[in-house]
Amino acid sequence: MIFLSILILIVAIALPSINQNIRSILYVRISSIIFIYAGALAFNAFYIQSIGSGIGIYSGLFQVTTISQLFFDNNDQILILSSVFFTNNNNLKKTLQSRVWTSIKAGWNLSILPDHINKLENSLSVRIFKTIGGICVFLIISGVGSNFNKIFLYLIFILSILYIIYKIIITFYVIKHWVHNLRSGKFIVRNSPLDLLGTVLKGGVATLKSVTRFTVGTGMTYALCYELDEILVTEGKQPYFVPRMRELIRSTGLEAPAKTFLDNLGVKDNQEVLESSSLDSFLQQLSPEEKVAF
Repeated sequence: MIFLSILILIVAIALPSINQNIRSILYVRISSIIFIYAGALAFNAFYIQSIGSGIGIYSGLFQVTTISQLFFDNNDQILILSSVFFTNNNNLKKTLQSRVWTSIKAGWNLSILPDHINKLENSLSVRIFKTIGGICVFLIISGVGSNFNKIFLYLIFILSILYIIYKIIITFYVIKHWVHNLRSGKFIVRNSPLDLLGTVLKGGVATLKSVTRFTVGTGMTYALCYELDEILVTEGKQPYFVPRMRELIRSTGLEAPAKTFLDNLGVKDNQEVLESSSLDSFLQQLSPEEKVAF
């Protein structure tokens, strides 16, 4: 039995159709079960039905009893079910990996801008404008532009403003197209049944791509506006861009939620200590109700 089992295992390892569906750990388990079963059958070698009959073909190692038959059948079923389970488990892992990778690629390849905006961005003139605008933004943010001639500085100033307007418009279209994709169901992976994992991955990657485009554009725009205000201050003028952005935020009603969010994070307002000389003037400016509350 052991010899035949070894031959069967050698043939099973040599056949690709069987070897690919059975892992190496299963061969160890099958071999262990074979040796345990052979050891159990070895006890039947001493089985003698009667004193005079000896060991015949129907006794000893060749005897088929109810216990040995049940043991053999149960082990057969366990081996078959375990091989099917591990085969399905490997197929499930391969299917899960392919679903994850396919959903990530689908989310990354999903356009974050409408088709006509993509055509406009891929045109040669817009590419040249973005290159020149990026260089102008770098010159202003780095402070190198302040060393140039006034005419050249104002030219960079105008190109930077145009670049800001362009980035704000693109950011608006990114948000608008993301909402359109969400409402039209383009983030959903349509399989039967509905692939929840693929939908989450596809929508998450597409959202991350849109948020990256939005945050990078707005962050660079704010930094550029701050530097442009610094240039205006050095020219003896009042800052314009950052105060206008603050007024826009206040008009939209986002100031109170933003302040609440910062308070929850632990960011507190800077409480300046009033000097005694300015305390009287501060109290005189308060209304009667504010004085009582103070």
